[in-house]
Amino acid sequence: MTRTTLLATLSVALLATTALAQDFPTLGVTARIPGADGFWDYASVNSDAGTLFVARSNGVMAVNLDTNAVTAQFVPGDRVHGVIAAGPSGLEASANGMTNTVTLFDPKTGKIAASVAAGEGPDALAFDPETNLVVALDGKGQSATLIDPKTLKAVGTIPLGGKPEFGVSNGHGIVYDNLEDKNEIAVIDLKSKSVARRIPLNGCDSPSGLAYDSVDDLVMSACDNGVAKFVEGASGKDVATIKIGEGPDAAIFDSSRRLLYVPCGHSGTLSVISVMGADKISPVQTVSTQPGARTGAVDAKSGKVYLPTAKFTPPAEPGKRPTAVPGSFEILVVGPGK
Repeated sequence: MTRTTLLATLSVALLATTALAQDFPTLGVTARIPGADGFWDYASVNSDAGTLFVARSNGVMAVNLDTNAVTAQFVPGDRVHGVIAAGPSGLEASANGMTNTVTLFDPKTGKIAASVAAGEGPDALAFDPETNLVVALDGKGQSATLIDPKTLKAVGTIPLGGKPEFGVSNGHGIVYDNLEDKNEIAVIDLKSKSVARRIPLNGCDSPSGLAYDSVDDLVMSACDNGVAKFVEGASGKDVATIKIGEGPDAAIFDSSRRLLYVPCGHSGTLSVISVMGADKISPVQTVSTQPGARTGAVDAKSGKVYLPTAKFTPPAEPGKRPTAVPGSFEILVVGPGK
């Protein structure tokens, strides 16, 4: 490629990205919802219940999305990590990392329907609508526990051969799961109860957050080395690598607005990426959020993004974790207008 051709190509790409960015409203932190101090992890929105659920150290926190009213312990638990709606059962599921169980509860009342044994250290959860199974990804056990929310029982365990992070269903009996220590995606076939194949994530270190675009069959991973990787689910083809911030732990896809959000806790930013097709993936904005904001969820109805975080003091010693400032936990609400 000649220098002239290269410059022309870059100019076209820049103009396309600029035009694309102008099609989206400028996002910013528009509100802050205070909550109780303590550990937090993944979050999800249950649209039927109109509620944001946040995994917390003592259980599941609930936020009414109409009023922003907070119930600090909607459901008790022990160092909860994942929380997700369990499909036609009408139940919500939460993963208790310390007791190796998954709690199934009513998302409107908090009434517990069952506590189901999982593998060691259940972390993220996925739900597959074709098999109607909740999949608990057992971080320490390096396995996937399959749970039937209708019978309220575990119906199988699948060894994964690596440390699982987040997982997502393709809606048709397949769950994609990031294996953090292998830099790959395990393709879990729920019908055969096996790992059907593995997709290498070249150029991705320690993948954590994961999202799926069913329209384009794209699996989207957040990587600890400051990039988001896009691969085709069926073929495993590497489609795109997009620069993001530092310290991501979630990938949140708004399918109706065609936007991928990647909260980056170290840099205190939210990377916003437009996904209009496998050949039309472009960054559109980097939103200033707050250090520590590394997970979250999007409300498909409003398009608002909810990011739990807190303020921190520097670690007492090099290599140690920073300490959260008492009274500083809050949920940042990101939307148009600021």
